[in-house]
Amino acid sequence: MSRTNKSRHRWSHGYVSNHLRWEQRHERKVHRRWARQQLPLLSVSVFEQLLEDIAADRLEAHGALEQAMRLRNPVEPDLR
Repeated sequence: MSRTNKSRHRWSHGYVSNHLRWEQRHERKVHRRWARQQLPLLSVSVFEQLLEDIAADRLEAHGALEQAMRLRNPVEPDLR
C-alpha cells in the first residue's frame, strides 16, 4: 500500500504561492463580473449605432444627404 506524500501535491507549496493563486483567481472573477455588467451597455450602444446607420442609409436613399450626414456625424454642442 503506497501513501502519497502530501508535500509533493502541486497546491501545497506554502501559504505565499497559494495566496497569490487565490488573488489571481479572485482578480479574474472580478474582471469577468465587470465584463458581464458592461455587456448589456455595450450591446445597447452597438444596437443604437446600427439603428442610426440604417436610418442614415434610408435618408441617403431618399435624397436627404444633409440629414444623413448630420445623423452619422453628430456635432456636439460647445459647452464653454
